[in-house]
Amino acid sequence: MRVGIHAKFFMDWGGGVDFLRLLIRGLKQIQKDEIVELIFLVPTPSLEAKIKHSIKKVLFPLINKTILAPNLNRCNLVNSFSNEGSFEWVYYTDTKSAFKKICIQNKLDILIPCFQSLGSKFPIPWIGYVYDFQHKYLPTWFSSKDIEMRNKQFETTLSEARFVIVNAKAVANDIAEFYKDSQSKIIALPFTPLFDFNIYELGDLVQKYNLGKDYFLVSNQFWKHKNHSTLFDAMALFVKSNPSVRLVCTGEMKDYRNPEYIDLLESQIEKLGIKNKLIFTGYISKQEQKRLMYNAKAVIQPTLFEGGPGGGAVYEALGMGIPVVLSDIPVNREIENNLIVFFESLSAVDLANKMNDVLRLSRMSADELIEYRFNSEKVLGSTINQAITSCKSMYGA
Repeated sequence: MRVGIHAKFFMDWGGGVDFLRLLIRGLKQIQKDEIVELIFLVPTPSLEAKIKHSIKKVLFPLINKTILAPNLNRCNLVNSFSNEGSFEWVYYTDTKSAFKKICIQNKLDILIPCFQSLGSKFPIPWIGYVYDFQHKYLPTWFSSKDIEMRNKQFETTLSEARFVIVNAKAVANDIAEFYKDSQSKIIALPFTPLFDFNIYELGDLVQKYNLGKDYFLVSNQFWKHKNHSTLFDAMALFVKSNPSVRLVCTGEMKDYRNPEYIDLLESQIEKLGIKNKLIFTGYISKQEQKRLMYNAKAVIQPTLFEGGPGGGAVYEALGMGIPVVLSDIPVNREIENNLIVFFESLSAVDLANKMNDVLRLSRMSADELIEYRFNSEKVLGSTINQAITSCKSMYGA
């Protein structure tokens, strides 16, 4: 079976690349029982796109915006999968006709995941992807144009795709609620951590950030729904009995949807008197983030909305065997793991108590982590295989 990995729209952002990584690990489980060839399909800019990029390269510096070269994303994608096994890498000019042609030439049996609909008459079976319905629950955080774009994209996918995968049962439930007439078969992928067995030393980061011995880590964007406000209130309560423990916050202190939110957080910190208990790293490299995460007492995830259980930080933390204090919103409750300590999402008191509780948890041993990976990725592979087999059957393939 030749499986085409449709990288377009996933290759330009960290969460998308991580999602492809999980799919690859699941597909490798199928390889244990049958021959599965994985072919990465990577778009290269068309002439029109190259011209637009050249124009932007001149204009964007004038309006304080940055732009990445198209080929840079291709290089990053290939490098990031160097440890995941061997694949065929197929590059095509980013047009619909070129994509269709390359799929036929490479004799693909199925395409997965498809961020946008390929149409009901596409000659090769394909599985769509829907990420989340944040715009339905938090509409004030989106422009009317963005909401229209999301609605149109999802409506098209859910009317033309025979099979659609999602990151969580909560997203599947949302589809049933918002698109009652959709005939697409929805498959919710099981929560599967991004397992990482490397050992990361803090080294120079101890001095760089004045870390001290014990710290928690929160690794989120500073967006309002990430709920830093409740976390800071909880930290003020927690440090009364744990004065030596600090909180490391990664990410740029910026919320483009709510520019005033950062000012409110800074005022809150000043009022609580916990400035010396917090460490703000700003934007850091992935490698530095992993070093901080690996050596933290626990990761705290206070989020109020996610498309996948826990968000990226929890996928990574549990993949290292690190305890997590996690908000109890429905999508997060899909995770079953003894390293998870849930708290009432808007209760600073409960969060402070759970921060105390998590200090008593030990991280997973190497053997436990190996077993956890084996079981998790086996279930993931079985789910993906079910989706592929059923989809091909519906196409008569």
